[in-house]
Amino acid sequence: MIKPTIFFSHSSLDKDVLFRLKNKFIEKTGSTIDVFLSSDGQSIPFGRNWVYRVQEALNRTSLMFVFITPNSLNSSWIYFEAGFVFSKDIKVVPVGFLGTNLSSVSPPISLLQGFNISSHDGLDNLLAITNKVYSYNHNSTFSEIEYKNIVLHNDTTVINPLGKYFQDIDQIQISQNKQSNENIENNISSREVFIKITEFLDRNQIQYRLKNKLIETFQMNINIISSQRPKPLSFLFDPISIESVIPHVNLILRDIFTESMQSFSINFLFKNQIECIILRHKLTAYLFDPKVSFDDSHNFRYKDLQFSLSKPFKDSPLLSVNYEPEIFDYEQIIDLIDFLFLKKVLFRKNQYFDNI
Repeated sequence: MIKPTIFFSHSSLDKDVLFRLKNKFIEKTGSTIDVFLSSDGQSIPFGRNWVYRVQEALNRTSLMFVFITPNSLNSSWIYFEAGFVFSKDIKVVPVGFLGTNLSSVSPPISLLQGFNISSHDGLDNLLAITNKVYSYNHNSTFSEIEYKNIVLHNDTTVINPLGKYFQDIDQIQISQNKQSNENIENNISSREVFIKITEFLDRNQIQYRLKNKLIETFQMNINIISSQRPKPLSFLFDPISIESVIPHVNLILRDIFTESMQSFSINFLFKNQIECIILRHKLTAYLFDPKVSFDDSHNFRYKDLQFSLSKPFKDSPLLSVNYEPEIFDYEQIIDLIDFLFLKKVLFRKNQYFDNI
């Protein structure tokens, strides 16, 4: 019996990750399906006619997954493969992978229904679609460990929740908004805040030391300015630590504000290779979109997120987003940054930009 063939369209620069995914996918489907991966050295044995074997595989496939990554977006080959298969009335499914969100992808790929892979749940969609197309009933699922083993290639940017923007962000700060200072529950003092935080760190066996007016741990600095009246509380950390810092910050905030959470924002300071529009008349012009509205005198609202842009430092844009610990969502943040780049409110300095 001839096995059905699924075509993994991809950039050859992603071959190591896709090779690991191919092997795990075949394992999950009990070797009942062949996966054509042009760069694996198996689908096209060395010395064979490469173009002929690709075309042959495209002719016999019933399903193509097009892996959209930062690398493949710079390649025209996946558009050729996808277009060829689509013209033959074969199912083509785009997959946002390795930090790429399909919401930021342009037509024609964006016109096809697909999904993003940013966790093991996303990998399960590969199995679900395969079952539907071939009337199979594979019940296997991917674990989070398997997901990380597939995408990790000595590169922390791949599994960082900030995806492709990990390398663009210099530091992150979660800070208490000034307008909430007057309403701190039970008029809690800076000293009480300090005690609750150190007690939390002690309970969780997190090493720290006191340095001037801050608490320093190995992953974040916690700033509490001592005075008779409470001052803004802030947590400063590197993007590499976001996945472990966020849960700790949320627990600390719940310890301090046991009944009503105060107003906080999460601030992303970009590196100096990123530029942004600041002049208000230009900013509002570029942000003009049904998904954006005015929120107050300074902030905008994109979907469910309140945000603002500024340049407190000479060369580095600062994106501030309202922070609600219970519903914080990395994908919403990435979606917002994708949107700002798409609208050219944020842009890279080495890109041509003629309207500033």
